[in-house]
Amino acid sequence: ERKILRFTPQVRNLFNLIPTDVGRPIIDIAANFECPSLEEDITEVIERLAIKQTEIKTKTGEWYTLRIIPYRTLNNFISGAVLTFTLITTSKQLKYKIKALKNYTSEVVNGLNNAAIQLDNELNILTVNQQFLQFFQVKEKSVKNHSFIDFIKHHSSSPNLEKLLHDCQRSGNQMNSPIKINANTDRTYELSANPFVDETIGETLLILVMIIES
Repeated sequence: ERKILRFTPQVRNLFNLIPTDVGRPIIDIAANFECPSLEEDITEVIERLAIKQTEIKTKTGEWYTLRIIPYRTLNNFISGAVLTFTLITTSKQLKYKIKALKNYTSEVVNGLNNAAIQLDNELNILTVNQQFLQFFQVKEKSVKNHSFIDFIKHHSSSPNLEKLLHDCQRSGNQMNSPIKINANTDRTYELSANPFVDETIGETLLILVMIIES
């Protein structure tokens, strides 16, 4: 019947609950977040024995993951639903920060005269400029979202580049190294790895890599 059976004290950050609200329908309780389909979602979970999960934002700007699961008794009888709220404000803010940083560095990459790419924190290629594609004679779809480590091993005979990139990622410091390009053995190049570090968590979010003719 969608009535409240019990609740933890922490849920008062999300609903204006008092002890005497036990037994009242949940839709009668004022919530501190917008979720118009809450009643329908609870009903669907109970009737279909499904699990529903969504993200909600409170009026105070906090983000939570709302998870609704069927409530089973010891006799395996479905007698309602359980709502759990997991605070994700920090991770949500980090996602926004990374998205904004990706957009910014993508513009930087595309505006450079040198061959350049943008890597995520797993060293996969997010953005690649035309100079890079022309330099290696490759198509964008063959490199974007692929491992840069695998790519550079195939196109370079320099053995220390993987270690350099991991050191750059771990230390948050710019790293530079000579690089031998298989297709241009008569020229000398330098690979420059420039990390973008979030000082609040001490992690490298993105790496800007450039290949410069020495």
